[in-house]
Amino acid sequence: MALSNAAWLKKPTIITALKLDELCALCSAALSPSRRTWDLFLIHLRKLKQSGDVTSDEAVAIAASSLTDAILSEVEDDMPIDAATLQEVVERVKQDYAQRAAAQVRAVEQRIVQEKDAALSLVDVTSNQMRDEMALRNRLEQRLEGRAKKIARVIAWLPFSLVFLVSAAGIILGLPFVSVNEGWPKIITVSCVAFGAGTGLLSLFFRAHLHEWRLRLEDHLAKSIRTWLTGE
Repeated sequence: MALSNAAWLKKPTIITALKLDELCALCSAALSPSRRTWDLFLIHLRKLKQSGDVTSDEAVAIAASSLTDAILSEVEDDMPIDAATLQEVVERVKQDYAQRAAAQVRAVEQRIVQEKDAALSLVDVTSNQMRDEMALRNRLEQRLEGRAKKIARVIAWLPFSLVFLVSAAGIILGLPFVSVNEGWPKIITVSCVAFGAGTGLLSLFFRAHLHEWRLRLEDHLAKSIRTWLTGE
């Protein structure tokens, strides 16, 4: 204090906040335990470490805790310092550490639960989106399949309609009571009859009806059209 007063008297314009700094220092000193009390506390910590009641890390943590100064100051003013009093200080500081550790654990657990809930929510949203996309894809595939079959049915009916007409004409012209003149009518009649007989023989030989051939052609055309439209 004498040194600070001399400094302030020598340079009062430069050290304008000296008195305020002195007040802060005095207040801090008043809130801290005396040197004797602190030495007794350190001796007590060494005994606890030697007996194995606390580890070296726990002793350092207790000594470094800001709560230790405050509790020692309170105890110093209220009661005489003995081993039981110092042990009570140690227990209070350890309890404070335990409470803060428990609070941190609860905070971590709460954060983990929140992250888990967020992850599950994201999974639900993603699953719903995937289901919606799959449903949309199925609807598009069904619509494409239906249109491809319609187009294939129309294309397949064209040649088979011609085959049916020629076969029917051959059957009608081949009847006994139907008379055909010489020349082109005769050639057309023979051709129709031969074509109708040929399709009948093919049906018997391959054990397949014209209707089945038309269905096979429709399936092949539908697959080709779907591949052409989708590129797959």
